[in-house]
Amino acid sequence: MEGVALPSSLLNGFRILECFTASEPNLGVTEVSRILGMHKSTVSRMMNGLQSIGYLQRDEQTDKYHLGTALLTLASPLLSNLDVRTIAHPFLIDETRKTGETTAIAVIEDFDPIVVDQVPSPKLVKHTQEIGTRYRGWSSASVRLSLAFRKLEEAQGIIASGRIEGLPDSDGTEMRSVSEELTDIRDKGYAVNSGQSDPLEFSFVAPVFDINCRLTAAVISAAPLSRITEDSFALIQKNVIADAREISIRLGCNPNKLPW
Repeated sequence: MEGVALPSSLLNGFRILECFTASEPNLGVTEVSRILGMHKSTVSRMMNGLQSIGYLQRDEQTDKYHLGTALLTLASPLLSNLDVRTIAHPFLIDETRKTGETTAIAVIEDFDPIVVDQVPSPKLVKHTQEIGTRYRGWSSASVRLSLAFRKLEEAQGIIASGRIEGLPDSDGTEMRSVSEELTDIRDKGYAVNSGQSDPLEFSFVAPVFDINCRLTAAVISAAPLSRITEDSFALIQKNVIADAREISIRLGCNPNKLPW
């Protein structure tokens, strides 16, 4: 309820869990303590507690922790009831069949997209978008898409908050470049990561809109960059945009308000 303060120990437990990301899946007490600015003894005690209930697991050889499988049990009712996930799944299957590459859907509640479903490529060499992966870096196409398809002042506030990793320095020239890139993404109706986050990675992302035609999710096609040709890019572009459009319409968005 609004106005009710949660116990600090509960909030700190959530903060500890949020430290673990796709790029930093294994963290020690010292690293979490530094990230949160909390005393090591407090962090150690809380991480031990989270381990005891299965939300964290510790590697005895490295003494580092990673997220535990108990979180999957906690999240499963949410995942099973996400309309966007239910609606998108058959489109993901069809898109992977057509393109031969991994297709995923990520929900966007704040600025950082979280993957809730994926259909991996059938090929031996593939780029996957694991369920539960949260993207927070500027190099991520889905993060840039998330910023582009929201009100300018809201995007500027998120950028100013310092929550986006790897954002260019906030001088006038760099921020103009950021604004121009977001405008370009909005005009095109999609975002691309062509080696920005990793020299071997490619992803193509298109927005999904809810019944109020507000950004709610993103369809992602991911592949090894070495496999992307002019023809394969065109095929991925065609299918991702078509699927993002159809999923948005099924969620109730007026097709006349979509960017394509």
